[in-house]
Amino acid sequence: MAAEAKSDANIPQASEDEVRQQLAVQQFSAAQREVQMLATRVAEMEMQSSEMEQVIEILKTVPKDRRTWYSVDGVLVEMTAGQTIPKLYEQRAHLSKQIDDVTKDVDNKKEMLADFAIKQKLVVPVYKDDKKGG
Repeated sequence: MAAEAKSDANIPQASEDEVRQQLAVQQFSAAQREVQMLATRVAEMEMQSSEMEQVIEILKTVPKDRRTWYSVDGVLVEMTAGQTIPKLYEQRAHLSKQIDDVTKDVDNKKEMLADFAIKQKLVVPVYKDDKKGG
């Protein structure tokens, strides 16, 4: 039993500050992953918007009564090019708003993440406004 007590005494115990620091690092890493996921989502939506623009440009060149297929909730619906173009414009406008909203979320989360990192002393603040002539 005395040997067990000595071996426990040799195991370094993490101080409260170290535990707090490790928790802060874990929270920071999780928040970084969330920001990355949102940024990936923005990129995907921008790609979708670009593809939509290409489809609109192609449909503008075909006769308005030409048959097209438009996906509505995963179901293909037969329409004419003249009916599809306005729907695509509406869908692209909605997508653009989503892109703007998610981009703002990414920017806000990045700012909060930077503030958190400084507050938790995970990084040393660097001020770029210190422009001294040399």
